[in-house]
Amino acid sequence: MQKRYREDILFIGGKLAKMRDKIPHGRWGRYIESTFPLSMKTAKIWIRAWENRGSDLALGDWAAYMRALWGNEPKKLKAPKAAESEDWDQDDHEQSGGEGFGAGFGEETPLWR
Repeated sequence: MQKRYREDILFIGGKLAKMRDKIPHGRWGRYIESTFPLSMKTAKIWIRAWENRGSDLALGDWAAYMRALWGNEPKKLKAPKAAESEDWDQDDHEQSGGEGFGAGFGEETPLWR
């Protein structure tokens, strides 16, 4: 699946890059909006993927390459601190704000009928 995904992105990115070079300046955005089913951002990223397809990162680790193109970094989350008995306040961890949903919630006729 990953190989097919890579091949498709590179194929489409190459076609988009060739079309971008043929379309007059200032008309690229309208062309993408009218012909490409995904966003302009996706089109730009797939073009960059094709243009840099021979880079060490693209050849060595496709998933990391795509994360770099999209600007996604793996989340660096810190482990949650353990609740200390003296800091624990039960009132801070209970739901409030009224009775909430009644027993009949969701039994009315849906709006889409």
